Amino acid sequence: MSSHSTAMERDESVALEIIREIAERERCEYTDLPPLYEAVDLEAATDLLESNDVRIEFDYCGYGIVLENREFTLKG
Repeated sequence: MSSHSTAMERDESVALEIIREIAERERCEYTDLPPLYEAVDLEAATDLLESNDVRIEFDYCGYGIVLENREFTLKG
């Protein structure tokens, strides 16, 4: 299992960064992956992370994703 952490900006760029990272690992186009909003509401998650000291975890395309401290980590 490998992991990768990346700093987050706003919800749209976070979504794109997560999807691109997974597409790279899966050796496919990021447009071939299902919409990230099916796994998590990134706007709500980003708002929560900005106002609280929280950790949000969810699964997407077989990867564990952790949002915490303005960064995301992929596990899998």
